[in-house]
Amino acid sequence: MSLIADRFEPEARVASGGAGVVYRARDRTTGATVALKLLRAVDPDSRTRFARKAAILATLDHPAIVRYVAHGETATGEPWLAMTWIDGETLADRVQRAPLSLAEVLEIGQQVARALDHGHRRGVVHRDVKPSNLILRDGQLTAVTLVDFGVARAASVASSMTATGTVVGSPGYLSPEQARGARQIGPSSDVFALGCVLYECLTGCAAFEGKHALALIAKAVVWDPPPPRAVVAAVPPALDALVVAMLAKQPAARPADGAAVADRLAAIARALGAPADAATSPGVPRAAGPRAAGLVIASSRRVIDGAGPAMPPDELAARRARLDGRPGLDRVRLELLLDGTVLAIVNGETPPEQIVPRALGCAAEIAAVFPELLVTIKSGALERDGEAGDAAALLEPGFAALVKEAMAAVFAGGSAGPRPAGAIRLDEPTASRMERGEVTRIGGVPYWVRRGA
Repeated sequence: MSLIADRFEPEARVASGGAGVVYRARDRTTGATVALKLLRAVDPDSRTRFARKAAILATLDHPAIVRYVAHGETATGEPWLAMTWIDGETLADRVQRAPLSLAEVLEIGQQVARALDHGHRRGVVHRDVKPSNLILRDGQLTAVTLVDFGVARAASVASSMTATGTVVGSPGYLSPEQARGARQIGPSSDVFALGCVLYECLTGCAAFEGKHALALIAKAVVWDPPPPRAVVAAVPPALDALVVAMLAKQPAARPADGAAVADRLAAIARALGAPADAATSPGVPRAAGPRAAGLVIASSRRVIDGAGPAMPPDELAARRARLDGRPGLDRVRLELLLDGTVLAIVNGETPPEQIVPRALGCAAEIAAVFPELLVTIKSGALERDGEAGDAAALLEPGFAALVKEAMAAVFAGGSAGPRPAGAIRLDEPTASRMERGEVTRIGGVPYWVRRGA
């Protein structure tokens, strides 16, 4: 008889999904209640990640990290993992119910940062820090437990994808380096995610919001959210500066690891005395600055399904190399996301009258290099002082348009459909700034058909 039957007695099924099931169970040897995860997925990558999760948890011992109990396989070869049972609610649910006080935010932040530091000092990067992976034991904000090390990995080998190309981490909390599919993901990636959590706790709104997964991932790369203090005036300047630093695009500009964050949070708490009644209820967001003038998005038809599968780092590097140095792409901000999606942002020094021609040139270059990709162009306010980060205003509608284009291609039978080969989907503001003969309408949707495409 397998160990799971000898030692653990399942009492109730509490969660289930395609990959497995979670039971509340009793440990016959101690009488304690445990969470018993049983893996039903049989693919090698899932089994490897499950085994890594068990091995990592077995090395960690911290009051703010879910505790390992045992692991093994059933008589039929299904992997299982037993952890301490935690009664409570997630931080995500708690933030939705009511605003947190400043003292509570500082306390939660310190606990999570210390838990991450415990892992960081042992070479473990969690890679999926988010409010739903933080459980408040018995609903107490002073008792936080970090869970779900399913995508955690040793920092020396960590990457932003699994062996089979599945994206790891959660859109909205992914660091820019995860969003770009970087080869190495270090402790500062967890710092970025914790910065997103603190931002949400302080302001009541997510740092990065959107309906499409790829739009969320892109925002992490190109957009800086308003500082917390610009949303909630009661946020202390020192705490505002810390969160802004944690959300820096470059890993080297952030606090180095969990310990650095915890120390700064503790210093802020001491300096403020952290009054418990200083609620962080949302205020009035600062007015957004000028939007990016032009945005070109090129992606495969899998954009319908959101993010993934991710491209291996070598393929991403090869895609970047094929674009580098192309005429028409030398004076734009070019970004590649972890699934190979290409973003080209046209703004800043570009004169307003050149925005659309420059965007068309970018789209033509990308389509020439990667004719298999679907391409769309969005344009916003044509202001010369626009910042690249303000492309976020165009990302959501841009990806929405790309999804529609992908669906149209599928239902039209792909390249055999009515859309001319190489046609680039436009939005109405872009089409209105082009010569009438340059725009082809198909089903009422404007397209630009490149000469020689």
